[in-house]
Amino acid sequence: MFPDSAIAKKNFALSERKCSFLVSFGLAPYFTSLLETKLFKRNFVLLFDKSMNKSFQLKQMDFHLSRDGPNENWSFHEKVNKLLGENYGTELLNVGSCGLHKVHGACKSVMVAAGWGLEKVLKSMYRLLEDTPARHEDYFRTSQSTQAPLKFCAHRWLENSKVAQRAFDILPHLKNHKQNLLKLSEQQPTMTYFYLPGWHFFVSLNKQLEPFLRKYQTDNLLLPFLSTYLHNINIAILRQFVKKERIASLSRTRDILNFSVNGPQNHVTGHTVDIGFVADSVFKDLKREREN
Repeated sequence: MFPDSAIAKKNFALSERKCSFLVSFGLAPYFTSLLETKLFKRNFVLLFDKSMNKSFQLKQMDFHLSRDGPNENWSFHEKVNKLLGENYGTELLNVGSCGLHKVHGACKSVMVAAGWGLEKVLKSMYRLLEDTPARHEDYFRTSQSTQAPLKFCAHRWLENSKVAQRAFDILPHLKNHKQNLLKLSEQQPTMTYFYLPGWHFFVSLNKQLEPFLRKYQTDNLLLPFLSTYLHNINIAILRQFVKKERIASLSRTRDILNFSVNGPQNHVTGHTVDIGFVADSVFKDLKREREN
């Protein structure tokens, strides 16, 4: 720290700030370098324990390579594997890329194929009152509602169940608001006959898949349970429109991957499709009203 002892004798004064500076930037790096030198000369072991014991998890070191998309960080993944292979004869456990966007996209494809226009309606309900204090005031005054529409996120379909549920809850208030504003003496239909059951089917589907996103977007060691969890989710969804005898043959994950979802021979008849308890109840009520 002092190349020449004469410097310490002449210039070093035991003031609080100077002493603190010399200890922090003089003594600390010196002793740190001594410790590192000794550590690098010794053998060491990294603890990798896959148990859920929180005490062990605090002591172990795991290396996670995260991705924010299906095509990201592959180059870095290859470089890390090359380094591990050359130095330690091992490589990272490859569980594939980020499938989050694909899962959301799959849900979107289902809803678009149904042709219910769910996205347009939910967006329109939100934009009706967006950034317009005057409309907010009129809506709350005329509808007697205390809730406003929530914003629909177009690239996170499986996280919009609350948006759809809120829209359904305030739909009567929106109708009342519209009638009060336009002073209509005759009620006019504002949606198709099957729209409300489709709405509830969307909420039901989201509630089945959303817990999976919440649970597995974490740094916890849940990989051993991933395959079983995905298998159970797929079976639960397939039971809604696939024949029971075909479901019984899907005992392994490989069977599900090779299963033809589009095969008409695998589907149940239209009136036995499970659209969810609430959606089915709403559909029966609408059908009863229409018959009367």
